[in-house]
Amino acid sequence: MLAEYKDYVYIANVKDEQVTLLTYNQSKMLEGFEPKRDYFKKVVDINDSCVSAIYDIHFYVKFRDTVEDTDIWMVDEDRAVGLKGNIENNEVIIDIAHDAKDDSWIQYEKGAAAKKINLYDCEEYIVEKKYIKRNERIVDKIIEKSSVTLKVFRNSIVMNRRSNL
Repeated sequence: MLAEYKDYVYIANVKDEQVTLLTYNQSKMLEGFEPKRDYFKKVVDINDSCVSAIYDIHFYVKFRDTVEDTDIWMVDEDRAVGLKGNIENNEVIIDIAHDAKDDSWIQYEKGAAAKKINLYDCEEYIVEKKYIKRNERIVDKIIEKSSVTLKVFRNSIVMNRRSNL
């Protein structure tokens, strides 16, 4: 989960009306953040007006596979053991929750396979945000899906890496 706090985006954990903000980026360590091992932490009230948004973000592509019937795929978020995408080279990982049907998929555990694809082979790029707080107001899980350009898609993935949060 992510939170926008004073114009920065942080990793967030929400529990009992409290939001724990985490960052690995020292330049985003504002007043009140405490240094921990390799990150910085601050706890704020969920209703704090400085917290403008809290959401989960996921990335999807429209990709036509040769053996799978699915058209819309969630970009793998480090679930596929041993497979790594390279967004700078337009490579992402998609996966399935069953055994591989052919050699274009890599079986990484029983009942799970993955495939590295090139973003240029995709027809559409989708960013989905599921909000619990938006525009400084608590909301009932508003879902915002946006079809974006390849450049915006890549930038969104890079900006939401742990090292940039």
